Amino acid sequence: MVVLAVVLLQASTAQSDEVCDVVLATTPAPLEAKPTSSACPEDMLEVEGDFCPFLDQVCLRRPRDWSYRCLEYRKSGPCQTRTAHKHFCIDKYEWPNRAGEEPVVMKDWYEAGAACKAIGKRLCTQDEWTLACEGPEHLPYPYGQSRDATACNIDKPHLTVDEKALRHPGKRDAEVARLWQGEKSGSRERCVSPFGVHDMTGNVDEWTVNETGKPHKSALKGGYWSWVRGRCRAVTPGHEEDFRYYQIGWRCCADAPTTSKPSTAVAEPASAAQPITIVVPAQARGHRIYVDEKVRGVAPAVVTVPCGPHVVRLGAKGRSHEIDGPCGGRFALPYP
Repeated sequence: MVVLAVVLLQASTAQSDEVCDVVLATTPAPLEAKPTSSACPEDMLEVEGDFCPFLDQVCLRRPRDWSYRCLEYRKSGPCQTRTAHKHFCIDKYEWPNRAGEEPVVMKDWYEAGAACKAIGKRLCTQDEWTLACEGPEHLPYPYGQSRDATACNIDKPHLTVDEKALRHPGKRDAEVARLWQGEKSGSRERCVSPFGVHDMTGNVDEWTVNETGKPHKSALKGGYWSWVRGRCRAVTPGHEEDFRYYQIGWRCCADAPTTSKPSTAVAEPASAAQPITIVVPAQARGHRIYVDEKVRGVAPAVVTVPCGPHVVRLGAKGRSHEIDGPCGGRFALPYP
């Protein structure tokens, strides 16, 4: 039986102020959380599993005064498209990655990346960060289904920022100190993800790499100590790479060491190894792509399916199209 991969848009669609996450994959293989591993340096943890780009997270209870935040989520739904396998190392704590020290802030995305590179690491990608935070069960919060300000450093009152002081070299440090409500890394025993990573939500925002590059190469994950998202899936993508602020920090990742194993795959006929490619126009952005009644991507995207007959449509109520093209062929999905 030939198994062919589906090419998917792999960006999480959750934004910082969205009401619920609808983010894409087939039912994932069970993941095994690995709090410790000899495959990574001592100050890092190994994370291996299948990242789900798109799933439903439904809110059950909201606070009256902050209705765009969620107090309790239903258990996350199954993945709705193919998963992407990830295997990497991640810092246990926010930079400088030492328990009992306060995270470093007021550095832009470039400076954060350079700091990681200088010690043989790199910034985490947005999807790596999400997987390390939510664990095998796709938890909304690293500690469970319900928002808990006693677990992680979140939901503290927001202080008015003196922007002029923050931009003034002689006043900046004092203003940052006045605004600071962060805590030393590892201060809260329960603020730990299923993979054993500390302080992933709350405390300080964390720079990551936006794999789509749009609108910027940079993206912020985790939220900080105030009443903001403070959950695993959400992302703030709107700040440019040279932006810096009093509550923005980061942590590093690295590729996990791999060991080569002899291949046991059976060679497939050349014709069978070439799938049918389904191309969706950019004007259809945001619409789900259904193949044989299963979601296979979100437009704009290029989706590949095994050779043979299929029924394809754009959107839940879109018109169905029957395709049965030759292996290696292309089908342009009409819009509307």
